[in-house]
Amino acid sequence: MDFLRCGRRSSTAVFVFIALSIIHGMLWHKGDMTAVPGEAKVMETLRGLNVQPGDYRFPHANSVDEMKTPEFAEKMKQGPVGIMSIWPSGGINMGKLLGQWFVYSLFIGAMAAPARTRAKRRHAVCGLVTSTFRTCTSTRSK
Repeated sequence: MDFLRCGRRSSTAVFVFIALSIIHGMLWHKGDMTAVPGEAKVMETLRGLNVQPGDYRFPHANSVDEMKTPEFAEKMKQGPVGIMSIWPSGGINMGKLLGQWFVYSLFIGAMAAPARTRAKRRHAVCGLVTSTFRTCTSTRSK
């Protein structure tokens, strides 16, 4: 029986993975990003600064108090304001990324299944109590 549950979880994860891949690839993220103006110059500048892979925000403040300063407000006003992700140089390994996403889908399915089972049991118990109550009340009224 546990084998069947595991199979259902896996097949659900496969279905979710395929459906979300199609939705994200063809619909959701189709026109998300465009090239930055002066892309070659921006890339050359970033290489010259030796920016390491990671996520960056600009302007950046180290604390909430710093965000409240007039200097930070001026930086925000002058712009540009943004968030930037830098990946390691070279190609993007989509197989690895999709594999990680699939494992994540399996994990979510494994975490959601017990909650669904508990909810289903509670509903069954509530249904039994409700039908018993109806039977008892209908018998009394006669």
